[in-house]
Amino acid sequence: MACYNRPSRTTMGSGWPPEVGAMRKLAGLVVLIGSALGCGFSGSDIWEVLNRSPSRNFDRVLVSMLIPHYQGMLDMAEAYLPQAQDPQMRSWVQALIKERKERINEWKALLQQLGGLEPSAEATMKREMYKDWVNLRESQKSENVHSVFANLMLTNHFSTVNMAKMVEARSRNPKIAALAQSLIADETAHLEKLQALLIRSQ
Repeated sequence: MACYNRPSRTTMGSGWPPEVGAMRKLAGLVVLIGSALGCGFSGSDIWEVLNRSPSRNFDRVLVSMLIPHYQGMLDMAEAYLPQAQDPQMRSWVQALIKERKERINEWKALLQQLGGLEPSAEATMKREMYKDWVNLRESQKSENVHSVFANLMLTNHFSTVNMAKMVEARSRNPKIAALAQSLIADETAHLEKLQALLIRSQ
């Protein structure tokens, strides 16, 4: 799902933990990417699957993708948490974990109302998220882990927003429309909190 370019070493003065300095360099993505498909997304299979799904099946395909998407972010956040040294960074990650767990449970119930899992959509997203998982795990024994985690979280937040923005044109279900609106608001809030953390370190 996310673009992975192994970052160079980032140093930070003023006694800040390394993840804050590494993530500050990536804050520009919030402005530069906006709602456009960012790095790693343009060639991703998930967009083809969503675009080619019949309108009558779009909602089911979307939620079948969102669950493994959030599960992948949850797994990465839990794996990274022990390495997050800054208290506010830890708080941000913990909030992300809590929200992901709640959303996954909600969506599993919603998916049953929509007719159940769409296996091919789920498999497509799992493949994408596994790539991110491998990238994070490879970085965890190096000094790059903080910038890699930031890269993965930023790009995955943007992918969620872009999936949600497809709902207006493809879905006629009020529940899915409400879900999309809340996703956009929640992901934006996470990014704003991350920006505030990065600005704090300047």
